[in-house]
Amino acid sequence: MSKQILTALLNCSWQWALLVGFIWLLSTRLRRSNTAYHAFWLLTLISLPILFSLNHVVPGISINSIHTESTQDQSNVTLSATKNQVIGENHMLTEKNRGWIDGLLCLWGIGVPMMLAHLLSGLHRISQLQRSAMVAGDSYQTACLRLAQQMKIDRPVTVCFSNQILSPISFGWKSPHILIPPSLSLEQFELVAVHELAHIGRLDWLTNLFSHLVGAIFFFHPLYHLLSRQLAEMREQICDDWVIRLTGARKNYAQCLLDLNCNHAPSIPLALALNQPSQLQTRIGSILKTNRRLDLQPKPRFLLMAATVLLTSLPLLAMAQLVPLRTVQLSLFSQTANTSEDGDSNNLSAPAVEGTYNLVIDRSKKKRIEGYGKAEAKIMKATKAGRITEKQAGERLESLRRRLRAEEDDDLDQDERKIWYNKAEAEIVAAAKAGRITKKQAGAKLEFLNKAKLKS
Repeated sequence: MSKQILTALLNCSWQWALLVGFIWLLSTRLRRSNTAYHAFWLLTLISLPILFSLNHVVPGISINSIHTESTQDQSNVTLSATKNQVIGENHMLTEKNRGWIDGLLCLWGIGVPMMLAHLLSGLHRISQLQRSAMVAGDSYQTACLRLAQQMKIDRPVTVCFSNQILSPISFGWKSPHILIPPSLSLEQFELVAVHELAHIGRLDWLTNLFSHLVGAIFFFHPLYHLLSRQLAEMREQICDDWVIRLTGARKNYAQCLLDLNCNHAPSIPLALALNQPSQLQTRIGSILKTNRRLDLQPKPRFLLMAATVLLTSLPLLAMAQLVPLRTVQLSLFSQTANTSEDGDSNNLSAPAVEGTYNLVIDRSKKKRIEGYGKAEAKIMKATKAGRITEKQAGERLESLRRRLRAEEDDDLDQDERKIWYNKAEAEIVAAAKAGRITKKQAGAKLEFLNKAKLKS
């Protein structure tokens, strides 16, 4: 179970890295608004836990071709490859590798609770702020209600004063709250309220909570942190565009951000703060840029198309597994595909082993049958010519058949037996790597084969 979790984390991490790279290249080619980019990256973030789930369900691909009669050189290459495969399997089963896997899983198991604890501390801090805050006056509530109606927000929003914050924050979903410092004037509040109401209308608190939950599981992925920061920057710029669209007060809003930034408010996890010092210079430059197009919401058609293309491509991307948990074998010359999983098969494919056996003995058997066929034809010809009687012909044919059966019982010499055993070992190793049998079953089969080799 631990190996399956670690393998799924490895597979989905590199699959998601491919997806992020593709989306980044696509975003550099397409000229879209911040809302479109935010939708793209948000869907990309949603795809990470989906890929992790799909890696437990969707099998990887293994392509095989049909077996043909090989030459002596190919047989030597097969024997060499068989030895390397057996050595590789034995190396994989060592306690050192098992300890390495358990160590990585232990580190991940320590990191996840720590990240979840950080998330819960943020929720607890927000709860403390909400309980200690005082409801703002009617003028603030009326201004907030008027702006919420203009922005078509139906949920009741509560404005509160808090002495424990230096910059406005918003949080909540069903009953959202906006906390502001008592020193904030009503004129500044109207600018601030539009920004925070934009967060509430866009459900940014829920998406921010989801981003933190994903980060608790995939905290080790560097691309997650880059993507999370990119989403936060785009989210703030979109809400700034709402302020510009509704008020048109570019300079006053930029000055309000500068005044609030002078307080150097500490960040609160999960709370959507108005001023982020690392983003302030970029945001003010964007606010004061008058020739920029303001797009407040992505087009529904674009959003639906992006979601459909991205989510339908995830099962195909999940099949590109570095270490497959399950495999589907596709033959280049067959119309069927067989899926397998560790533990599902208790036996190695009998037709595959028998086919290997027949390839080895085919040449000697063919020569023997041709020789006995000629001898039988001579007996029948002598019978027709009258040189021997039918009784004598029957006795000779019966003696010929007995010798044929006796030689068939011992038709493999020592070298041919060695080739057959090596090929049977290769079949067992390949079956274990493809997932048709477990490593424990492969070890038992190889041990049985070695005992049979010693007896012969």
